[in-house]
Amino acid sequence: MDRFFVIINESNENAWSAYVWSDVKEQAVILYDNNVLRSSSLKKLKKLHFGNKFNGRVWLPLKSVWNRSLSLRYEDLKATDRNILIFQSSVKFSPGFIRKLKREKNAVIVQYLPDTLEKLGIADSAAAYERYKRYYGIDLTYSFDQNDCDRYGMEFFDIYSSKAAAAQPREDLYDIFYVGSARTEGRLELLHSVTEQTEGLRGCFYMIGVDSDKQRCPERVTYNQPLRYGEVVEKTLNSNCILELMNDNQAGNTLRFKEAVCYNKKLLTNNRAAFDSPYYDERYIRVFDDVSEIDPEWIAQKCAVDYRYGGEYSPQRLLEMIIGQLDGRHE
Repeated sequence: MDRFFVIINESNENAWSAYVWSDVKEQAVILYDNNVLRSSSLKKLKKLHFGNKFNGRVWLPLKSVWNRSLSLRYEDLKATDRNILIFQSSVKFSPGFIRKLKREKNAVIVQYLPDTLEKLGIADSAAAYERYKRYYGIDLTYSFDQNDCDRYGMEFFDIYSSKAAAAQPREDLYDIFYVGSARTEGRLELLHSVTEQTEGLRGCFYMIGVDSDKQRCPERVTYNQPLRYGEVVEKTLNSNCILELMNDNQAGNTLRFKEAVCYNKKLLTNNRAAFDSPYYDERYIRVFDDVSEIDPEWIAQKCAVDYRYGGEYSPQRLLEMIIGQLDGRHE
């Protein structure tokens, strides 16, 4: 029998991860490692102990000291099952504990990457990632980013779930909505330019990680006010159009793209890869290279949007892919 365990680090039931994995809560045990440690100081210490910054050339020893704080226990697994452990983002189990689970509990270690290896700080070269996989005994890796898949030999899978929004009411509150982080100064400046181009529309813009001296549009942008992911979904449902702004060198869709598709919202994006998406429809998606190309009238215009989404992003598909690979099938 196959049993799935999804281990999510540095997250909780209010984060986007809870929505993304909600499709498989009947087929998999969803665990939040962040909920076990109550002390913020211990959480920070564990993060440093497992972080790549301190494990660059030599792996830090004594990671087994955290075994008692893990969300998954040795006794949770049955040796008669094939126990498939899916780690979202980083692996934060001691390698000794993982070896024991593989040896005595028939465990398979899978890593799912919802961001690039470089942005997650895991590796910056193929050799570095092979070293990481050997250290943690990783058997399969999936990524949302096609560039990372090509560079590191991963399997591609773009994940999202729309079930959580099915019963939520929708209101006509905003013409355009964006939420994101200022990972680069260019992204921040682009958002400011978009807000100016769409002045006069009912905009709802959030950006975190912005220094006070860079907050150029306080009347249009809410700075450094994090939203729970449930609030993001609510604002998405109540918006006519979603804005997507890509990170530098990213070759995968952001959450904004998947939210637009799953919740049938217009999408305004600077991601030219949208043209290659099976969901691309010029009626619903506009791609811009320059802010001057943005048409506020198109953003505000109401229309019935239907991408004919059939659950292709669902983690249920990912579980099927994993079983197929482990059984030697290529789907």
